[in-house]
Amino acid sequence: MKAAVIAHSKYTISDIDPRLYGSFIEHLGRAVYTGIYEPGHETADENGMRRDVIDLVKELNVPIVRYPGGNFVSAYNWEDGIGPKESRPTRLDLAWHTSESNQVGMHEFADWCVSAKTEMMLAVNLGSRGLDEARNFLEYVNHPGGSEWSDKRIANGRSEPWDVKLWCLGNEMDGPWQIGHKTADEYGRLAHETAKAMRAFDSSLELVVCGSSNAHMPTYPEWEATVLDHTYNEVDYISLHMYFGESRKEHGELSRPQHRTRQLHRHGCRRHRLYQGEEALDQGRLHLLRRVERLVPLQGARQGDARGRQWLAARAGAARGRL
Repeated sequence: MKAAVIAHSKYTISDIDPRLYGSFIEHLGRAVYTGIYEPGHETADENGMRRDVIDLVKELNVPIVRYPGGNFVSAYNWEDGIGPKESRPTRLDLAWHTSESNQVGMHEFADWCVSAKTEMMLAVNLGSRGLDEARNFLEYVNHPGGSEWSDKRIANGRSEPWDVKLWCLGNEMDGPWQIGHKTADEYGRLAHETAKAMRAFDSSLELVVCGSSNAHMPTYPEWEATVLDHTYNEVDYISLHMYFGESRKEHGELSRPQHRTRQLHRHGCRRHRLYQGEEALDQGRLHLLRRVERLVPLQGARQGDARGRQWLAARAGAARGRL
């Protein structure tokens, strides 16, 4: 008995979202300072950004980049990174135990994205801060003018809004290492109210809520069920982070990345889209990490109907029963 396979360019299942191939920049190690930003470097442009790095990013054709993190965002004051550089404060970075000069902030990152031919994805701090700071950040970035924060943006040299559409509601809030770590109920409630406020400003925003930081967390996958129980009507994506080490088990997981997707399907995430927030492969002592941002469509998009809420509640209950 023989089997035949026919491949045809006109046979398609669906379009692939180009943001699948995104990445992110965090104030971590040399990623920003002496990474993308190094004023004294021989290739530095007029903004202090390294042209050699920009050329490499352009060669990779990275469609979207998340900023400013990562664990860093959970104790970050976005206001520190705007205005004249000489007036910006130096802060202690509680996430990575270093100091932050704030020489790179919103405007510098936005200009870098233009040079690198990529789009911006921004994250708000839901660790040490909350709803009010998030809505002010959104106003600063996306409002044309005539309000306090948009007028400050204009005074800082940017007359037109950036109109950023994709926003992350915190980072890895399930992790006890996170500044402002929260339970699923605490985070879900805060993320829901923050999302409501942001959608009141612009209903077309795409919002990403934090899923589990890895599949080995003791709260996985109940975290997803509980967080979606709070945020179901207001978010478009739920994130997941995956880091792989050198164990045979972890290498095996690399060959079947759909496994966790199936797990989340079973535990309440079927009707939302999955956002691959961080992924890295740790190859021994060299720690060669490939960190990417992915938007992976699952079945359907955000649904706000009563039947959907009933379905999610049932799935959440089933998830809790299996733990």
